[in-house]
Amino acid sequence: MVGGGAGSLLFRGRIPEMKLRTQRRCSFIEEKAMAITWAGNVSPCYAGMHHYQCYIYGRKKEMHPYHFGNVGNNSLRDIWLNDEYLKFRQQVLEFQFPSCTDCKYLEGCSMVDDNLLDCWGNSPTCADCLWSRGLILCP
Repeated sequence: MVGGGAGSLLFRGRIPEMKLRTQRRCSFIEEKAMAITWAGNVSPCYAGMHHYQCYIYGRKKEMHPYHFGNVGNNSLRDIWLNDEYLKFRQQVLEFQFPSCTDCKYLEGCSMVDDNLLDCWGNSPTCADCLWSRGLILCP
């Protein structure tokens, strides 16, 4: 609660984790959300919307967009029910990805340089996702 009396404000918030935890989850997938770019491309989350570079514990990572359709070409329903998108969402729900962030083979592994492929053959990969660790919070 902020303030007191009639002018008080109630809010609910979460504080991000400050260190890695074993548990990983994706609130975008669990809450059946998606992100749509200005061009109409549908991505399962913010991380897959655009091409950008980020740093994970000082290690540079190239993030490539991953889209499962475009609302200019297909309905949201058709995109949502697309076999590839259904498979990806199930994979994320079960979090069938390696844990790159704390892997003992991290040094010297080129698969952590981008999100295109991980050592289990997943493409795209969520193996290094800091949102799934609670270090970055989704709205």
